[in-house]
Amino acid sequence: MQSIARNYKRRKKSNQSIDLDSWLVLSESKSIIERISSDHYSKAYPILISFFDNIASNLTWDNLIVGLHAIYGWMPTIPKLKRIMSWDDEKKTHFLKTLSNVLNSKDSTEQEWKILVEFTNNSAVGASKLLHFLSPEDFPIWDSRTARAFFNKSKISHYQINNTKNLKSYSIKLREWKNSPLVTIRCSEIRNQAYFLSKVSSLRIVELVLFHKTKSRK
Repeated sequence: MQSIARNYKRRKKSNQSIDLDSWLVLSESKSIIERISSDHYSKAYPILISFFDNIASNLTWDNLIVGLHAIYGWMPTIPKLKRIMSWDDEKKTHFLKTLSNVLNSKDSTEQEWKILVEFTNNSAVGASKLLHFLSPEDFPIWDSRTARAFFNKSKISHYQINNTKNLKSYSIKLREWKNSPLVTIRCSEIRNQAYFLSKVSSLRIVELVLFHKTKSRK
C-alpha cells in the first residue's frame, strides 16, 4: 500500500484523472470513512432510491416533475420550472423517450444529453443525479467535489463540470472500478460502517469516497 500511496502523490501533480490504485488509497482514509458514515444525506439516500425505483418502470411527466424536486433537495438551488412547464406534449414525449433510451443504453448522444440537462436546470450535475437515482448501478453522481477528486484539482470550473467528455470519462472509469475484486472487497467493508449503506450500490460507494475526499464547506 505504501508504493500505491507514493504513486498517488506523484499523480496529484498532473492534470490526469486518478486511477484505481489511487481510489483504493482514498478508500482506506479514516477521515473519508468517518465522513461517509456520518453523512445525513446518505441516511436519506435509501428513501429516495425507493421512490425512484417505484417510478423507474413508469416514467411519466408527473412522476419526473416530483423526482426533479426530490433531486433538487440535494442541490444548492431550486428547480427553475418556467421553461420546462411550458413544453408542449410533443416535447414532453420526446424527453420521456430520450430518458428511457439513455437509461437502457447507459450512454447518451450530444442531443440526448442536451435535453436531459435542459430538464434539470441546464445542469450536468442535476442530470447526473436524475440518471443515478433512476439507475444507481449504472450512473454515478457528478458534481464539483467528485470532479475535483477525480481530476486531482483543488478548483474546477463551471465549464469543466458541464463538459460531457469529462463526465463520460468519469462514468466509464467508475463503472470499470466497481467491477474490480479489490473494489468489491472495499465496498463491502465500507457498507459495514453504517446501517444505511447496507444496500447501496458499489458504484455509489466508489463515488462517495471521491465526494468525501474533501470536507463540506457548509
